[in-house]
Amino acid sequence: MSSNSKSSTSSSSNSKAEKKYAKNQKKNKKQKKRKNRNAAKNGGADITSEYVATLNNPFEHKGCPLGWGCMVPTIVTTAYVKGSVTANADGSLAIALIPNPTNMVSIADGGVNVSFTTAAHLIPASDNVAIDANFSEGRVVSMGIRAYPNLPMTSAPGACYVGAVPGFQQGQALALTPNDLSGNPFMKQFRAYEGGTSVSRPIDTGSFEFNTKSVSAGTSWVAADDLPVSTPFITFIGIGNATVVYFEAIYNIECVSRTVHNANPISFNDNTPTSKLSDAWSSVESMWGAVKPYLSAAGRFGAQAAQVVQKWNSDGGFFHHDKKSQFPGTPFRLGGK
Repeated sequence: MSSNSKSSTSSSSNSKAEKKYAKNQKKNKKQKKRKNRNAAKNGGADITSEYVATLNNPFEHKGCPLGWGCMVPTIVTTAYVKGSVTANADGSLAIALIPNPTNMVSIADGGVNVSFTTAAHLIPASDNVAIDANFSEGRVVSMGIRAYPNLPMTSAPGACYVGAVPGFQQGQALALTPNDLSGNPFMKQFRAYEGGTSVSRPIDTGSFEFNTKSVSAGTSWVAADDLPVSTPFITFIGIGNATVVYFEAIYNIECVSRTVHNANPISFNDNTPTSKLSDAWSSVESMWGAVKPYLSAAGRFGAQAAQVVQKWNSDGGFFHHDKKSQFPGTPFRLGGK
C-alpha cells in the first residue's frame, strides 16, 4: 500500500473518531441537561416553594435546610416566644426581633424618644437553653414577629408601623426610638387596633453564612456586629397610656449539631429526593432572582399571618413546570441549575 493510501486511511479514521467524540459529548450534554430538569421537576420546585412559604409566613412554615457552603448534615429548628408588654404612658412602644434565641426580642417602652437600650428589655425564646446546648452554629432561614394591642375596634387611637429595616449593626438597630421608626421609609403605617406582622429578608450572600452568634448564648451579637438579615420592627404610637400589647416571635434556624445524636440523618446519595435548597439551585444569586417576585411585603397589617399563597397558586402551584409558566421557553428554569 502506498504512503498516500495509508495517509488517507489514517485521516479517515481520525475524522470518524472526532465525529464519534463530538457525538458522545453532545449526547452527554443532553443527558446532563435532562438530569437537571428531572431533578427540578421531582424535588426542586417543592423545596423552593417551601422556602418562599417560610420567608412569607415563618409562623406557619418552618422552612428547609439551605445547604450552601456546608458539607455536613444540618437540621432546621425553631426558637419561639409569645407574651405581652405594656406601652409607655405616652402611648408608645416598639418591638425588634434579633437573630439570637437568648436575646431574641427587644422592647422599647421608655417613651416615644427612648431607644431599645436596657438589658431588662431583652426577652429570650422559650427554648433558648436547649438550642444553645445542642447546636454550635446556625444561620437564619426565616423569622418574624406579630403583635396587636388590646384596643376596641371602634374609636381606637394611634397608629401601627411595621417593616424590616436592612443593613444594620445591632447597635444601630437598637439605638432607634419609636419616633425614629415611625418615620423610617421601610416602615408601613396602619391603624393601631389591627396590629401588624413583620418578617425578615436576606440582605446579601452573607445572610446565608453560618455563625455562632445566631444560636449561642455565650457569643451573642454586640453593638458593632452587622446583623445577617434585615431587622423586623413593630412600633405603636399614640395607643394610650398603659395599653397592653400581645406579641409572638419566631426564628427558624438551620443549625450544625453540637452533639452527634442530634445530627439530621440526611443521605448523601445523589439519587435521593431533594433535601436542601442548594440541591435545586447552584447559587444563592440564581435562586433569589427567581423567588423574589413571589415574596410578600416584609411589613403587613394584622397580627394573623397574611394570605401569601394567592399569587403562586394563581401561577399554577407556584413552580408549575410547563410552557405556559410565566417564564416561557424555559419551563424548568425555576428549579434547575
